[in-house]
Amino acid sequence: MPIPPTNRLFQSADVGKSDAHLRDYYTWELGYIESYGPSRWSLPTDEGPDVLFRNDYIADFEPKIRFTPETGIFDGPYDQERRNVKIPDRFKDIF
Repeated sequence: MPIPPTNRLFQSADVGKSDAHLRDYYTWELGYIESYGPSRWSLPTDEGPDVLFRNDYIADFEPKIRFTPETGIFDGPYDQERRNVKIPDRFKDIF
C-alpha cells in the first residue's frame, strides 16, 4: 500500500534530521522559503478590473516560447513578475 503524501513528508523530515548530507542539501531551501513571503509582500500590488490584461507582458513573453515536437512540450523562460495582483472582492468567497 502506498504511503500517503503527508506521511512521506514526515518520513523525509525524520531522515533529514539524522542524515547530515540531506540536512546540508536542503538547508539552503529553508532560508529561501522563509524569505519568499516577505520579499513578495514588499512588491507593489496592482488592482482593478483590467489588472490581468497584460498585453505588454504577453507581447514580450510569447516570442520566447518554443514547442518541442519530440516531447510535445512548450518551453520558455521561467519568469516571475515582480508585482502582486489583488484578487477582486467578488471572488473572496472562493479563496
